[in-house]
Amino acid sequence: MPRHFSRFSPGLFIAISTIGAATVSSAQDGRPVFSDPYEVADVVAALVEVKARHEQTQADLFEAYSQFEGKLEDFERTDPILQQVTWSYETCTDLHSLFPPPLEGWGVRSDAPWTTLPVDDMRGEIYFVTFDPLLDQKTAEMSEKSVYIQITANAATVEAHKMGLSNEILRDIKFEPGPYNYPVLRHVGGTLLGDYLVSISGSDPEVESAYLAEMISCAIQNDLIAEGIDPATLRDEP
Repeated sequence: MPRHFSRFSPGLFIAISTIGAATVSSAQDGRPVFSDPYEVADVVAALVEVKARHEQTQADLFEAYSQFEGKLEDFERTDPILQQVTWSYETCTDLHSLFPPPLEGWGVRSDAPWTTLPVDDMRGEIYFVTFDPLLDQKTAEMSEKSVYIQITANAATVEAHKMGLSNEILRDIKFEPGPYNYPVLRHVGGTLLGDYLVSISGSDPEVESAYLAEMISCAIQNDLIAEGIDPATLRDEP
């Protein structure tokens, strides 16, 4: 599990206070999978907005429950499990702008499961999730897939991978052709884009490859190519 993240069940709501021995987390959960779609400036703005919406939702739910006169088990939640947030992905020139938005059908967890903002100037990580939106909430939860994207600008780590690219023997050992013929790490979802090491892991290798292809494409278009890679060897298509 990512360092900054603390997993919560999609149905969990941390109530501001308790009502007798129960909390709002015991309420019925007929929540939609996705929020209405919205756009922000970049990955940092997305994380800040998701966190703000989570805090507002907690307050709204508690206020609604405080005015609810029925039984706790009859209280229904309507807040979405995932935030359907996106941002423009055309200019990949630094660590922040390298982070892609969720692919169609993917989102960021509405419960904002991170303890500190997980992106800064030296490293960052984000966790995307998808459910089958055609299923009911409990069944959808069982269909969960996830992908974890991490980027680091740690000089020692980046330099070590640059050496692997510049040395022909090491390159054949550590790297293999990936999307757009860009060298990617063997047996690990990731590569070096400019001075940034990208790592991708998840529950579906095809999804990992799709996100990596998006990032490589954006990096190539912005000349964010690692030392030791000849641009003339890269393809226009994945």
